[in-house]
Amino acid sequence: MRLSFLINHYDYAQSILRPYQIEAIKAVSTRYQFPSRYLLATGSGKTLIQNTLALMVCHVAIDNQSVFIVTPQIELVNQLYRDLIDYNDGLRERQDPLCISNDAILKVSSHGKSIALKLFRKNESVKNESSIVICCADSFKNLLAKEPAQVQSAALILLDEHHVYKPLFLFNIQKK
Repeated sequence: MRLSFLINHYDYAQSILRPYQIEAIKAVSTRYQFPSRYLLATGSGKTLIQNTLALMVCHVAIDNQSVFIVTPQIELVNQLYRDLIDYNDGLRERQDPLCISNDAILKVSSHGKSIALKLFRKNESVKNESSIVICCADSFKNLLAKEPAQVQSAALILLDEHHVYKPLFLFNIQKK
């Protein structure tokens, strides 16, 4: 598996990740089964771990696969988007090969400077290129209902604040 190779051969010495965060990321390559849930304590750097995994998966995904980061609230969409852009810019400054084009990091919501779900669904370049898509749970549910193939082909789906999602929502992701 290419992801396992990347996780295990990435040069963590140059990263800002702490040893326990590196251990959490490496656990994905040895313990992952679909679907998987990783629970991390408050203050453990979940966002940094999530961002690193999203970037790694984006690198090994095939062209039509996206990485989805789903949040329960629109405010978190904006926060996670800013955090990922900042992290990615820091990687670029250090010439870290994990960085991607900021154009491949998309925010889907009804807020300004975001891609509306309707436009996202119609955009052929989004469907044909690997990208990281950050959206709220409602937008993701709509995408799941209207474009199930796009969700089914996802390279990775990360549910931020996993504990707030209803079991039925999680079941629908798994069965698609």
